[in-house]
Amino acid sequence: MKVSLDGLGLRYGDVVAVQNLSLTVEDGQSVVLLGQSGCGKTSTMRCIAGLEVPSEGRISLGEHVVYDSASGANVAAHKRRIGMVFQSYAVWPHMTVLQNVTYPLVVKRTRKATARARALEVLEMVGLAHLADRGASNLSGGQMQRVALARSIAMQPSVLLLDEPLSNLDARLRDDLRVELRRIQQETGLTSVYVTHDQNEALALADRIAVMQGGRITQLAPPAELYDRPASASIAKFLGVTNAFPIGGPAGRGSVVVEGSQCVVTVAEEVAPDDTTVCFRPEAVEVRPAGDTTEGPNTWTGTVRVAVFQGNSVRYSVDLHDGPVVDAVCEVRRGPVQPLGAQVVVRVSPDRVRTLPEETSSTTPATAPDAVLVTS
Repeated sequence: MKVSLDGLGLRYGDVVAVQNLSLTVEDGQSVVLLGQSGCGKTSTMRCIAGLEVPSEGRISLGEHVVYDSASGANVAAHKRRIGMVFQSYAVWPHMTVLQNVTYPLVVKRTRKATARARALEVLEMVGLAHLADRGASNLSGGQMQRVALARSIAMQPSVLLLDEPLSNLDARLRDDLRVELRRIQQETGLTSVYVTHDQNEALALADRIAVMQGGRITQLAPPAELYDRPASASIAKFLGVTNAFPIGGPAGRGSVVVEGSQCVVTVAEEVAPDDTTVCFRPEAVEVRPAGDTTEGPNTWTGTVRVAVFQGNSVRYSVDLHDGPVVDAVCEVRRGPVQPLGAQVVVRVSPDRVRTLPEETSSTTPATAPDAVLVTS
Protein backbone atom coordinates (compact mmCIF):
# COMPACT_ATOMS: atom_id res chain seq x y z
CA MET A 1 0.00 0.00 0.00
CA LYS A 2 1.28 3.45 -0.93
CA VAL A 3 2.13 5.91 1.85
CA SER A 4 1.83 9.65 1.13
CA LEU A 5 2.95 12.49 3.39
CA ASP A 6 2.02 16.01 2.28
CA GLY A 7 3.31 19.11 4.07
CA LEU A 8 3.75 17.19 7.33
CA GLY A 9 4.73 19.21 10.38
CA LEU A 10 5.17 18.34 14.04
CA ARG A 11 5.97 20.66 16.93
CA TYR A 12 6.59 20.06 20.60
CA GLY A 13 5.91 23.49 22.04
CA ASP A 14 8.52 25.78 20.51
CA VAL A 15 10.56 22.87 19.17
CA VAL A 16 10.00 21.97 15.51
CA ALA A 17 10.59 18.23 15.04
CA VAL A 18 9.28 17.91 11.47
CA GLN A 19 8.74 20.77 9.04
CA ASN A 20 6.84 20.80 5.75
CA LEU A 21 7.84 17.25 4.88
CA SER A 22 6.44 15.56 1.78
CA LEU A 23 7.23 11.99 0.80
CA THR A 24 5.64 9.19 -1.22
CA VAL A 25 6.47 5.54 -0.57
CA GLU A 26 5.16 3.47 -3.45
CA ASP A 27 3.36 0.18 -2.95
CA GLY A 28 5.90 -2.58 -2.17
CA GLN A 29 8.77 -0.13 -1.81
CA SER A 30 11.25 0.13 1.07
CA VAL A 31 12.19 3.68 2.04
CA VAL A 32 14.76 4.36 4.75
CA LEU A 33 14.72 7.58 6.76
CA LEU A 34 18.40 8.23 7.48
CA GLY A 35 19.83 10.89 9.74
CA GLN A 36 21.49 11.81 12.99
CA SER A 37 19.68 11.73 16.33
CA GLY A 38 17.17 14.56 16.61
CA CYS A 39 16.68 15.04 12.86
CA GLY A 40 12.97 14.09 13.01
CA LYS A 41 13.05 10.61 11.46
CA THR A 42 11.41 8.75 14.38
CA SER A 43 8.89 11.55 14.84
CA THR A 44 7.92 11.19 11.18
CA MET A 45 7.46 7.44 11.60
CA ARG A 46 5.36 7.91 14.73
CA CYS A 47 3.09 10.28 12.82
CA ILE A 48 2.55 7.61 10.14
CA ALA A 49 1.75 5.05 12.83
CA GLY A 50 -0.72 7.35 14.56
CA LEU A 51 1.35 7.52 17.74
CA GLU A 52 1.87 11.28 17.31
CA VAL A 53 -0.66 13.88 16.16
CA PRO A 54 1.00 16.18 13.58
CA SER A 55 0.66 19.94 13.81
CA GLU A 56 -0.15 20.23 10.14
CA GLY A 57 -0.23 18.29 6.90
CA ARG A 58 -1.84 15.19 5.52
CA ILE A 59 -1.11 11.45 5.69
CA SER A 60 -2.67 8.93 3.31
CA LEU A 61 -2.41 5.13 3.26
CA GLY A 62 -3.45 3.98 -0.17
CA GLU A 63 -6.60 5.89 -1.08
CA HIS A 64 -7.54 6.52 2.55
CA VAL A 65 -6.66 9.73 4.37
CA VAL A 66 -5.70 8.81 7.94
CA TYR A 67 -4.75 12.31 9.04
CA ASP A 68 -5.64 15.74 7.69
CA SER A 69 -5.09 18.88 9.72
CA ALA A 70 -7.45 20.87 7.46
CA SER A 71 -10.47 18.62 7.94
CA GLY A 72 -9.59 17.33 11.41
CA ALA A 73 -9.51 13.70 10.25
CA ASN A 74 -7.40 11.44 12.46
CA VAL A 75 -7.79 7.65 12.21
CA ALA A 76 -6.78 5.84 15.41
CA ALA A 77 -3.48 3.96 15.36
CA HIS A 78 -5.08 0.52 15.79
CA LYS A 79 -7.27 1.11 12.72
CA ARG A 80 -4.45 1.98 10.32
CA ARG A 81 -3.35 -1.64 9.61
CA ILE A 82 0.26 -0.79 10.35
CA GLY A 83 2.83 -3.18 11.82
CA MET A 84 5.67 -1.73 13.85
CA VAL A 85 8.99 -3.18 15.03
CA PHE A 86 10.69 -1.14 17.76
CA GLN A 87 14.31 -0.74 18.82
CA SER A 88 13.63 -2.74 21.99
CA TYR A 89 12.78 -6.40 21.49
CA ALA A 90 9.19 -5.96 22.74
CA VAL A 91 8.32 -9.63 23.26
CA TRP A 92 6.31 -11.11 26.10
CA PRO A 93 8.84 -13.17 28.10
CA HIS A 94 6.21 -15.36 29.80
CA MET A 95 4.93 -16.64 26.44
CA THR A 96 6.41 -19.07 23.96
CA VAL A 97 7.60 -17.92 20.57
CA LEU A 98 4.43 -19.23 18.94
CA GLN A 99 2.19 -17.56 21.53
CA ASN A 100 3.97 -14.24 20.96
CA VAL A 101 3.27 -14.38 17.24
CA THR A 102 -0.32 -15.62 17.51
CA TYR A 103 -1.35 -13.20 20.26
CA PRO A 104 -2.33 -10.23 18.02
CA LEU A 105 -4.25 -12.64 15.76
CA VAL A 106 -6.14 -13.98 18.78
CA VAL A 107 -6.96 -10.41 19.82
CA LYS A 108 -8.43 -9.90 16.33
CA ARG A 109 -10.57 -13.02 16.99
CA THR A 110 -8.91 -15.08 14.28
CA ARG A 111 -9.82 -18.75 14.47
CA LYS A 112 -7.29 -20.66 16.56
CA ALA A 113 -6.27 -23.08 13.79
CA THR A 114 -5.92 -20.23 11.28
CA ALA A 115 -3.86 -18.15 13.71
CA ARG A 116 -1.54 -21.06 14.44
CA ALA A 117 -1.03 -21.86 10.76
CA ARG A 118 -0.33 -18.22 9.93
CA ALA A 119 2.11 -17.86 12.83
CA LEU A 120 4.03 -21.01 11.88
CA GLU A 121 4.21 -19.83 8.26
CA VAL A 122 5.75 -16.51 9.30
CA LEU A 123 8.10 -18.16 11.81
CA GLU A 124 9.35 -20.35 8.96
CA MET A 125 9.96 -17.18 6.94
CA VAL A 126 12.13 -15.64 9.68
CA GLY A 127 13.91 -18.90 10.45
CA LEU A 128 12.40 -19.59 13.87
CA ALA A 129 9.87 -22.37 13.21
CA HIS A 130 12.06 -24.85 15.08
CA LEU A 131 11.84 -22.64 18.20
CA ALA A 132 8.06 -22.22 18.16
CA ASP A 133 7.59 -23.88 21.57
CA ARG A 134 10.57 -22.27 23.28
CA GLY A 135 9.96 -19.64 25.95
CA ALA A 136 10.73 -16.14 24.67
CA SER A 137 12.88 -15.41 27.73
CA ASN A 138 15.30 -18.13 26.55
CA LEU A 139 16.02 -16.46 23.21
CA SER A 140 19.03 -14.41 22.13
CA GLY A 141 18.61 -10.75 21.25
CA GLY A 142 18.61 -11.48 17.53
CA GLN A 143 16.00 -14.21 17.95
CA MET A 144 13.79 -11.90 20.01
CA GLN A 145 13.93 -9.27 17.27
CA ARG A 146 12.94 -11.91 14.73
CA VAL A 147 9.95 -12.80 16.91
CA ALA A 148 8.92 -9.13 17.00
CA LEU A 149 9.25 -8.97 13.21
CA ALA A 150 7.25 -12.19 12.76
CA ARG A 151 4.50 -10.89 15.02
CA SER A 152 4.16 -7.73 12.93
CA ILE A 153 4.14 -9.62 9.62
CA ALA A 154 1.62 -12.18 10.90
CA MET A 155 -0.92 -9.39 11.31
CA GLN A 156 -0.74 -8.87 7.52
CA PRO A 157 -0.26 -5.10 7.80
CA SER A 158 -0.57 -2.78 4.84
CA VAL A 159 2.64 -1.02 5.89
CA LEU A 160 5.53 -2.14 8.07
CA LEU A 161 7.41 0.46 10.14
CA LEU A 162 10.79 -0.38 11.67
CA ASP A 163 12.41 1.95 14.18
CA GLU A 164 16.15 1.10 14.42
CA PRO A 165 15.36 -2.56 15.16
CA LEU A 166 18.99 -3.72 14.86
CA SER A 167 20.74 -1.09 16.95
CA ASN A 168 20.88 -3.23 20.11
CA LEU A 169 22.53 -6.19 18.37
CA ASP A 170 26.23 -6.99 17.94
CA ALA A 171 27.90 -6.13 14.63
CA ARG A 172 27.95 -9.63 13.10
CA LEU A 173 24.31 -10.35 13.96
CA ARG A 174 23.31 -6.92 12.68
CA ASP A 175 24.91 -7.71 9.31
CA ASP A 176 23.15 -11.07 9.12
CA LEU A 177 19.73 -9.65 9.99
CA ARG A 178 20.11 -6.87 7.42
CA VAL A 179 20.24 -9.52 4.73
CA GLU A 180 17.26 -11.36 6.24
CA LEU A 181 15.18 -8.20 6.53
CA ARG A 182 15.86 -7.26 2.91
CA ARG A 183 15.00 -10.79 1.75
CA ILE A 184 11.72 -10.79 3.65
CA GLN A 185 10.73 -7.34 2.41
CA GLN A 186 11.44 -8.29 -1.19
CA GLU A 187 9.71 -11.67 -0.95
CA THR A 188 6.56 -10.29 0.69
CA GLY A 189 6.42 -7.07 -1.33
CA LEU A 190 5.47 -5.29 1.88
CA THR A 191 5.62 -1.51 1.85
CA SER A 192 8.07 -0.52 4.57
CA VAL A 193 9.53 2.58 6.18
CA TYR A 194 12.75 2.01 8.10
CA VAL A 195 14.42 4.48 10.48
CA THR A 196 18.17 4.38 11.14
CA HIS A 197 21.26 6.53 11.72
CA ASP A 198 23.50 3.81 10.23
CA GLN A 199 24.42 4.52 6.60
CA ASN A 200 25.43 0.91 5.89
CA GLU A 201 22.06 -0.29 7.14
CA ALA A 202 20.30 2.25 4.94
CA LEU A 203 22.29 1.27 1.84
CA ALA A 204 21.52 -2.42 2.42
CA LEU A 205 17.79 -2.13 3.08
CA ALA A 206 16.43 0.67 0.91
CA ASP A 207 14.95 1.10 -2.53
CA ARG A 208 15.22 4.81 -1.78
CA ILE A 209 16.89 6.71 1.06
CA ALA A 210 15.53 9.95 2.48
CA VAL A 211 18.28 11.86 4.27
CA MET A 212 16.78 13.97 7.05
CA GLN A 213 18.38 17.06 8.58
CA GLY A 214 16.63 19.51 10.89
CA GLY A 215 13.18 17.99 10.37
CA ARG A 216 13.43 18.12 6.56
CA ILE A 217 14.32 15.70 3.79
CA THR A 218 17.43 17.20 2.21
CA GLN A 219 18.08 14.43 -0.32
CA LEU A 220 15.96 11.58 -1.64
CA ALA A 221 17.61 9.03 -3.94
CA PRO A 222 18.31 5.33 -4.55
CA PRO A 223 21.20 3.98 -2.42
CA ALA A 224 23.86 3.89 -5.17
CA GLU A 225 22.99 7.39 -6.30
CA LEU A 226 23.08 8.80 -2.79
CA TYR A 227 26.44 7.13 -2.14
CA ASP A 228 27.97 8.46 -5.36
CA ARG A 229 26.28 11.86 -5.51
CA PRO A 230 25.60 13.44 -2.11
CA ALA A 231 23.89 16.79 -2.59
CA SER A 232 25.86 18.75 0.02
CA ALA A 233 29.03 18.66 2.05
CA SER A 234 27.11 17.97 5.25
CA ILE A 235 25.46 14.92 3.66
CA ALA A 236 28.79 13.73 2.23
CA LYS A 237 30.45 13.96 5.68
CA PHE A 238 27.55 12.06 7.24
CA LEU A 239 27.99 9.35 4.60
CA GLY A 240 31.66 8.88 5.48
CA VAL A 241 33.45 11.20 3.07
CA THR A 242 36.21 12.14 5.51
CA ASN A 243 38.26 14.04 2.95
CA ALA A 244 36.14 17.21 2.87
CA PHE A 245 38.09 20.47 2.89
CA PRO A 246 36.95 24.12 2.79
CA ILE A 247 37.71 25.89 -0.46
CA GLY A 248 39.99 28.90 -0.08
CA GLY A 249 39.40 30.14 -3.62
CA PRO A 250 39.86 29.31 -7.32
CA ALA A 251 43.24 28.20 -8.66
CA GLY A 252 42.65 28.34 -12.38
CA ARG A 253 40.00 26.70 -14.53
CA GLY A 254 38.68 23.51 -12.89
CA SER A 255 40.91 23.86 -9.82
CA VAL A 256 40.54 25.16 -6.27
CA VAL A 257 42.94 25.72 -3.42
CA VAL A 258 42.28 24.20 0.00
CA GLU A 259 41.75 26.94 2.58
CA GLY A 260 44.78 27.63 4.79
CA SER A 261 47.20 25.73 2.55
CA GLN A 262 48.93 25.72 -0.81
CA CYS A 263 47.25 22.48 -1.86
CA VAL A 264 45.61 22.79 -5.28
CA VAL A 265 42.85 20.29 -6.12
CA THR A 266 41.65 19.76 -9.69
CA VAL A 267 38.12 18.58 -10.42
CA ALA A 268 36.62 17.14 -13.59
CA GLU A 269 33.36 19.08 -13.31
CA GLU A 270 32.58 22.78 -13.19
CA VAL A 271 32.84 24.46 -9.79
CA ALA A 272 29.54 26.16 -8.92
CA PRO A 273 29.59 29.63 -7.31
CA ASP A 274 28.01 28.37 -4.07
CA ASP A 275 30.35 25.38 -3.68
CA THR A 276 32.28 25.73 -0.43
CA THR A 277 33.86 22.29 0.01
CA VAL A 278 36.06 20.02 -2.10
CA CYS A 279 35.83 16.33 -1.24
CA PHE A 280 36.79 12.81 -2.26
CA ARG A 281 36.38 9.41 -0.65
CA PRO A 282 39.25 7.62 1.12
CA GLU A 283 38.79 4.69 -1.29
CA ALA A 284 39.62 6.98 -4.21
CA VAL A 285 43.09 7.85 -2.85
CA GLU A 286 46.23 6.09 -4.07
CA VAL A 287 49.27 5.93 -1.77
CA ARG A 288 52.66 5.09 -3.31
CA PRO A 289 56.25 5.07 -1.98
CA ALA A 290 58.22 8.32 -2.24
CA GLY A 291 59.99 8.59 -5.57
CA ASP A 292 57.06 7.06 -7.47
CA THR A 293 57.06 8.50 -10.98
CA THR A 294 53.31 9.18 -10.94
CA GLU A 295 52.58 12.65 -12.27
CA GLY A 296 49.55 14.72 -13.14
CA PRO A 297 46.93 16.74 -11.27
CA ASN A 298 46.14 15.95 -7.64
CA THR A 299 49.54 14.37 -7.02
CA TRP A 300 51.00 15.39 -3.68
CA THR A 301 53.74 14.27 -1.30
CA GLY A 302 53.27 13.63 2.40
CA THR A 303 54.14 11.67 5.54
CA VAL A 304 52.23 8.66 6.88
CA ARG A 305 50.97 9.55 10.36
CA VAL A 306 48.66 6.54 10.87
CA ALA A 307 48.62 3.13 9.17
CA VAL A 308 45.94 0.63 10.23
CA PHE A 309 45.92 -2.86 8.73
CA GLN A 310 42.32 -4.00 8.03
CA GLY A 311 42.82 -7.36 6.33
CA ASN A 312 42.16 -6.67 2.65
CA SER A 313 42.98 -3.00 3.02
CA VAL A 314 45.11 -0.51 4.92
CA ARG A 315 43.74 2.77 6.21
CA TYR A 316 46.22 5.63 6.15
CA SER A 317 46.27 9.13 7.52
CA VAL A 318 48.74 11.12 5.43
CA ASP A 319 49.93 14.60 6.38
CA LEU A 320 50.44 16.35 3.02
CA HIS A 321 53.38 18.70 2.64
CA ASP A 322 51.84 22.19 2.36
CA GLY A 323 48.36 20.64 2.58
CA PRO A 324 45.73 19.02 4.81
CA VAL A 325 45.69 15.55 6.36
CA VAL A 326 44.20 13.07 3.89
CA ASP A 327 42.52 9.73 4.70
CA ALA A 328 43.14 6.82 2.34
CA VAL A 329 41.87 3.25 2.19
CA CYS A 330 44.09 1.14 -0.09
CA GLU A 331 43.75 -2.51 -1.00
CA VAL A 332 46.77 -4.51 0.14
CA ARG A 333 47.15 -6.20 -3.24
CA ARG A 334 47.74 -2.84 -4.95
CA GLY A 335 51.12 -2.29 -3.33
CA PRO A 336 53.29 -2.68 -0.24
CA VAL A 337 52.04 -1.40 3.10
CA GLN A 338 53.65 1.94 3.95
CA PRO A 339 55.00 2.14 7.53
CA LEU A 340 54.45 4.91 10.04
CA GLY A 341 56.60 7.93 9.16
CA ALA A 342 57.14 6.87 5.54
CA GLN A 343 57.40 9.55 2.86
CA VAL A 344 54.77 8.83 0.22
CA VAL A 345 53.14 10.11 -2.93
CA VAL A 346 49.36 10.57 -2.79
CA ARG A 347 47.17 10.83 -5.86
CA VAL A 348 43.46 11.27 -6.60
CA SER A 349 42.02 11.30 -10.10
CA PRO A 350 40.12 14.54 -10.85
CA ASP A 351 37.02 12.58 -11.87
CA ARG A 352 36.85 11.23 -8.32
CA VAL A 353 36.68 14.69 -6.79
CA ARG A 354 33.62 16.87 -6.25
CA THR A 355 32.91 20.35 -5.02
CA LEU A 356 29.71 20.82 -3.00
CA PRO A 357 27.73 23.49 -1.18
CA GLU A 358 27.76 23.13 2.60
CA GLU A 359 23.99 22.64 2.83
CA THR A 360 20.99 22.12 0.59
CA SER A 361 17.90 24.15 1.37
CA SER A 362 15.17 21.77 0.18
CA THR A 363 14.38 18.21 -0.74
CA THR A 364 16.90 17.19 -3.40
CA PRO A 365 15.72 14.87 -6.20
CA ALA A 366 17.93 12.63 -8.28
CA THR A 367 20.97 14.60 -9.34
CA ALA A 368 22.47 14.85 -12.78
CA PRO A 369 24.41 11.78 -13.93
CA ASP A 370 27.59 13.76 -14.61
CA ALA A 371 27.86 14.89 -10.98
CA VAL A 372 29.45 11.76 -9.58
CA LEU A 373 31.58 11.12 -6.51
CA VAL A 374 33.31 8.00 -7.78
CA THR A 375 34.76 5.30 -5.57
CA SER A 376 37.76 3.24 -6.42
